[in-house]
Parts: sequence; C-alpha cells; structure tokens
Amino acid sequence: MLLVLARLALAYREFNPRTIQHSVGLLVMGIIPLDTLLVFAGGPWWGGIIILALMLPGRLLGRLVYVT
Repeated sequence: MLLVLARLALAYREFNPRTIQHSVGLLVMGIIPLDTLLVFAGGPWWGGIIILALMLPGRLLGRLVYVT
C-alpha cells in the first residue's frame, strides 16, 4: 500500500507521460496480488499459488508491450 501511495505521489509531483505510465502499470500489475488474496480467502490454497505465479509472466510481458 505504501509503495502505491509513494508512486502516486510521485506521479502527482512529476506529471509527465513516463511517470504516469509507470504508475498505471504498477496499479494494473497490483491486480494480481489482490486476486491472489481473494482466492486465498475463499478458494483452495493452490489456486492462490497459481494466480501468484502469473506475476512473473505479467512482469515479462509488461516489458515487451505497453500496459497502459
């Protein structure tokens, strides 16, 4: 949570396309850990591990294509 707030504060201070793009990319990639927590809370534990494992392909694909 602190990382997200720090990134959004930086985007507010330095309002340029690169900073905004990195901030939005962080928020989009933050959906995966959120989904993992939801699955851990209401589903099988191995489902959460599978969803958490999607972080690596997501990060790699985020370097190849624009997330925003």
